[in-house]
Amino acid sequence: MQYICTKRFDGIAETGKTVHIKQGEKLDCIAGRIASHNASVCLTTSYVAHQHFAVNDDGRGMERGLLTYAIAFEHREREHDDGYVYRFSQDELDMLCAEYPQWLKQQAPLLFNHAFFQAPVKELRELAEKLDIKVKEEGKCTKLPTQKVA
Repeated sequence: MQYICTKRFDGIAETGKTVHIKQGEKLDCIAGRIASHNASVCLTTSYVAHQHFAVNDDGRGMERGLLTYAIAFEHREREHDDGYVYRFSQDELDMLCAEYPQWLKQQAPLLFNHAFFQAPVKELRELAEKLDIKVKEEGKCTKLPTQKVA
């Protein structure tokens, strides 16, 4: 399996060494680990992998990574009736739980599982549209204004 760096990574690899991986750099998967120049960087299922790397077997890894990052990690504020601010509105949470349970970890707060980060780009685009998340072609995600619940 091949991966691509979708968001620059400057950090400590599993080997304990500091690594710098540029956006667009292609990486290999060796025994469940993402590797750069045959040195293990992180597990494919890790938080670091989900934030910085995407499966690129179909050549659409950069697009996949930008979409998953925008949906799962980008800062969005939705105020609920209880006065607290969450990343998803109650309607969005209900839709996610009803239509995409295969991509969710069943816990609060809502977290996406590993299958989400390997999902087909077409399905990720559909989900981004439902959540009103726009991804610009040059790789930057648009920030949506805070929505207040009436």
